[in-house]
Amino acid sequence: MINLSVLVYVKIAYVVVMLTYFSILDIKYRDIPDKQVWFSLGIAVLLFILSIPGYLELYNIRFFLSYLLMTIVIGPLILYILYYKDLIGDADVVIASEIAILFPVVEIYDYVYMKTSVVIHLPPIIPILLYTNLLVLVLLPIIIVKNIVLYRNIYRGVETGFFKKIVLLATSKPVKVSSYLKMKHVFPLEEFIIDKDGVKRRFRTTFSIQEDYRDHQERLKELIRKGVIDEDTVMIVTYGIPYLVPMLLGFILFLLIGDLLFIPLLS
Repeated sequence: MINLSVLVYVKIAYVVVMLTYFSILDIKYRDIPDKQVWFSLGIAVLLFILSIPGYLELYNIRFFLSYLLMTIVIGPLILYILYYKDLIGDADVVIASEIAILFPVVEIYDYVYMKTSVVIHLPPIIPILLYTNLLVLVLLPIIIVKNIVLYRNIYRGVETGFFKKIVLLATSKPVKVSSYLKMKHVFPLEEFIIDKDGVKRRFRTTFSIQEDYRDHQERLKELIRKGVIDEDTVMIVTYGIPYLVPMLLGFILFLLIGDLLFIPLLS
């Protein structure tokens, strides 16, 4: 039987390397090959199976099964809700599920930098995902300030509701159509609608992860050919947030502080 402590270090190293590699792919291509995702999941399952004898030696069966059930239900459920809302891709769900499988119980809390004295800990995947989404939220005010400073006149001319305008300030940037046509993995947050009164601009706050940015570029080229818009027209686009990057940072933050932020709840 492989020593559980050794397996914990192996799993921590594996998650850091795996998330770093997939984060690079997410940034560069906004796509992760399915074969690599499923291969990674297979490794996670194998490491989980190797850990079971150590878990049963360390914990009683009821404790182990209780945490395992919470982990495989709550963690993936959070991700599935985000996936259902088209905020993340299916690869993000699988990769987060890998982390849940690798750390189904609380042994990893013995290896975090800032240990706490609480008796009961949250299933690790819960604080990891909460830190991930908190880091995403931290980025948004920075983007808003940048857009207000650099592009306030452009956003002032966006005819939409106050809430939608705030969302656009937090998630997008303005570019010329000519620049957008050279970009990869960037999606428009506005559409040019042609009706009897001319061209109208309709704004949206999200895009589906299933969209192909090249389809939008082809439509814009067609509008340019028809003379509806020109290459100097300014439009609002978004790159989105590569979710695996904050997931990597969220995992590292968890290794530093565990569930320290949730001690009042646990107490």
